[in-house]
Amino acid sequence: MRENDGQIFEHGQWDCLIYLGGWIGVETGRNPATEFIGTYSTEFEAARIMHRQFGGGLHETISHFATPVDRPRTGDLVIAQFEGEAAAIVNGPVVTGLGHPGGFASVGRHALVQGYRINA
Repeated sequence: MRENDGQIFEHGQWDCLIYLGGWIGVETGRNPATEFIGTYSTEFEAARIMHRQFGGGLHETISHFATPVDRPRTGDLVIAQFEGEAAAIVNGPVVTGLGHPGGFASVGRHALVQGYRINA
């Protein structure tokens, strides 16, 4: 996370899906978001890709690479409530995602909607 701190949010370049794909890559050796970098530039286009490729929104997309869990632990993926639902990573007592328009944002675990453990 530290090496990306300060990057500016931009759909299709540095957004919650690209961020999670990078983390999945760290954990598994394969970044599933690589093929989508630069292929969309709006939230609507991201939603269209998720629906076409994974059959739905954030939940369906993340479920393609991770298994839902009731008690996520540090390093697990989550959907959390920021200004709306967004993908994030559990980081100790908080969940950390991308702030819009730039940088990282963290919220307490109370904002957690669903946790996921990355499939090995």
